[in-house]
Amino acid sequence: MDTAIWFEWLTAGTALLCALLALAWLGFNRQLMNLFSIPYAAGAGVVARRNGALFLGVAVILWSVPTPADPAMRHMIGAGIGTACATLALLGAFEFRNRRAGTWIWSAVATEFALAVAFFAACI
Repeated sequence: MDTAIWFEWLTAGTALLCALLALAWLGFNRQLMNLFSIPYAAGAGVVARRNGALFLGVAVILWSVPTPADPAMRHMIGAGIGTACATLALLGAFEFRNRRAGTWIWSAVATEFALAVAFFAACI
C-alpha cells in the first residue's frame, strides 16, 4: 500500500479513536477509572475531563492532516503521536506494576503500543 494512503488511514482511524476517547473521558470518566481499577476522587475527575479535552484536540489535529501528507508532515505527526503513545504505554505498564491500575490497563497499553509502532513506522 502507498505510504501516503496508509498514513491517511492511520491518522483518520486514530482521530476517530481519540474523538471516542474524548467523549468517554468527558462523560464517563468515573466508569473508565473503575474499569482500570483506579479509585475515583473529585480531583481525578477534573484531570480525567481535562484529558478528554486533550484527546479532542488530538482528534481534530489528526483529522485535519492534509492528504496525501508530504514526508515532512508524516515525520512530524508520526514522531509526535508515536512518542505520546509510547509514553502512555510505558506509563500504563508502570502503573500496573506499582498496583495503581488493574489488568484492564493492558488493553490501553496494547493499543498505545500498536499505535506507537505504526506512527514511528510512518516516520521512516
